Amino acid sequence: MQTIWSSDKTRRVDIFQRGDSSFGFEESHYGIDEQSWILFGRYSESFTDTSEAAIREARARVSWTGDKEENHK
Repeated sequence: MQTIWSSDKTRRVDIFQRGDSSFGFEESHYGIDEQSWILFGRYSESFTDTSEAAIREARARVSWTGDKEENHK
């Protein structure tokens, strides 16, 4: 749905909507050795009513995102 990227594009937070209409987020890091995205952290328990609330919660819980409105689509 939306992605917040780190400045070097090796980390991301994906905002998604579940089948029950709630929203959540997952953080992942790109593993050079694995050549794939690896889930990091345990944020799947995050349930919010809106994508905006999920973004706010992700920015509050994932330290590298800071409070900047950077690079999300």
